[in-house]
Amino acid sequence: MGDLNAHNPQWGSDKITDKGRKIEDVILHLNLCILNDGSNTYLHVHPGNGSYSSIDLTIVSLLIDLIWSVYEDLCGSDHFPILVHTNDRFENDSVTNWNF
Repeated sequence: MGDLNAHNPQWGSDKITDKGRKIEDVILHLNLCILNDGSNTYLHVHPGNGSYSSIDLTIVSLLIDLIWSVYEDLCGSDHFPILVHTNDRFENDSVTNWNF
């Protein structure tokens, strides 16, 4: 997951840049998956008169039941927070220890 500053329609941009094409090639070559759903992840300039783009990517090597979404509040940043979660429950065999 990261701010890759790369534009490509594969993850929601309306244009493709050289960096976006290179990242797409790596994703295809390594058989990776993009979780992005095309939602905007970045606000250019100012919230009142800015434009939006999709430059933050979440890439995984194993597609399990993950839910990707963008939080609608900028929380003081120019990037929208990205949320990734799963409804699957994983067993945890570890024992909780407390040290006072």
